[in-house]
Amino acid sequence: MTGTRFILPSCLFAGLVACGNSGPTPIGPDTYMLPATGPPNWSSGDALTADLFRQADAFCRGQDKELTPARVVAIDASFFWPAQAEIEFRCLPRGNPGLTRPR
Repeated sequence: MTGTRFILPSCLFAGLVACGNSGPTPIGPDTYMLPATGPPNWSSGDALTADLFRQADAFCRGQDKELTPARVVAIDASFFWPAQAEIEFRCLPRGNPGLTRPR
């Protein structure tokens, strides 16, 4: 019974971290959303955002396209709440006029 008290919280924590990112979701033509949730108390929204952009870039490069950001939201962790981040991005062909410098 003692092992169960340790295993259940560990599984819940691992599930919270693992559910933080489910991969890019299409939300329009060449446009995707990518969310993430970090562990509580010791994560930053900016760190999650950087990781999301790395994933988004790899996703776009896998399609032989270029990434351009559309929207970014990042929230740092607080005492009981995990950090959260969400990016919207486009994967556009090289040379597309929609490829602009991020603001």
